[in-house]
Amino acid sequence: MNWSDFAVIGIIGVFAVIGLFKGFIMSVYKLVSYVVCIFLSIKLSPVLARLLQNTPIYESIKRAIVNNMEVWSRNALSSPQAAEAGARGAEQVLVTVPLPEMFRSSLLKNLPPPSELLDISSILDAVGHELAAMIISVLSLIVVFIVLKIVLALIGKLLNGVARLPVFKQVNKIGGLILGALQGILAVYILCAALMLFNSNPGFAPVFEGIESSLFASTFYSKNFIINFLFPPVAG
Repeated sequence: MNWSDFAVIGIIGVFAVIGLFKGFIMSVYKLVSYVVCIFLSIKLSPVLARLLQNTPIYESIKRAIVNNMEVWSRNALSSPQAAEAGARGAEQVLVTVPLPEMFRSSLLKNLPPPSELLDISSILDAVGHELAAMIISVLSLIVVFIVLKIVLALIGKLLNGVARLPVFKQVNKIGGLILGALQGILAVYILCAALMLFNSNPGFAPVFEGIESSLFASTFYSKNFIINFLFPPVAG
């Protein structure tokens, strides 16, 4: 055995101990609650966003955006009134705003028909509306996620109390130990897969030499199911 074998044992051992203290029930619950939290946040946040769009919060955000765009337009255009009407004018205004191209394209697609974009004021108002709606959507997603995390954390405390009952305690801890060890094994596979990114780097040569001469650590590297999945061997 060499240092790489001890490193593998250490990683699996740390995960196993963490699983032992968490217990099987809480380990599974935390994983499931995280997935549920993300799923429900995506589903429920549009409802909150629609409610917030009818509040002073939305109007305040929109007003701040329009004011900032007026400043950017004034600095970028020779005259704010020089912007053309319609979609072309909206594009001229959006070019002055420091936005990622992805957002800029999305905004242009969601703007009202060109016939409604008659002057700089209507363009700024339309763009401000779309940007404010985007911000409200992101804020809603964050708020819903935080609220759900708090609710699920409270449920988790109750569940943890149940898991500590004598009838569940030993099974829960043994299950947590096994689940933690499996997570540790997965972590070693992921680490070995990541190491393959550096196999042409001379600085990592001692690392790979140690793995190749190991007792069992080399198995995680040479028979890595993650790499085999991403880059399946060519048949024949």
